[in-house]
Amino acid sequence: MPQPVRYATAAFHQIGDNLEAAARVAGASSLRAFSRILIPLIAPSLLAAMLLVFAVATRELVASIVVAPVGVSTISTYIWRQFEQGSVGLGMAMAFVTILITTAFPLIGLSLMGRRSGLL
Repeated sequence: MPQPVRYATAAFHQIGDNLEAAARVAGASSLRAFSRILIPLIAPSLLAAMLLVFAVATRELVASIVVAPVGVSTISTYIWRQFEQGSVGLGMAMAFVTILITTAFPLIGLSLMGRRSGLL
């Protein structure tokens, strides 16, 4: 959790107080200034933080084993159980699919952000 908080904090620190002050001088409420100015400026950093949390959470085995109720299987517990039961092929196949998914989502997110900002 510290890394996503760092991303969001760094995004807020990069934005000066002048933008919000200018919006307030122009008559915008603090909520409107936040939603119309600050949120669009920090959205890429928040998206990167969410992708980071998603990538780490999909691979977290210990928390999944401890927290998962009986009968519920996450990707990491499924892979672990396949290796434990001797079905190495099934475990490797699911691990490969997991790697593809956790690689594809951030790449898709980055390409969408690049198109929106005109960089790519």
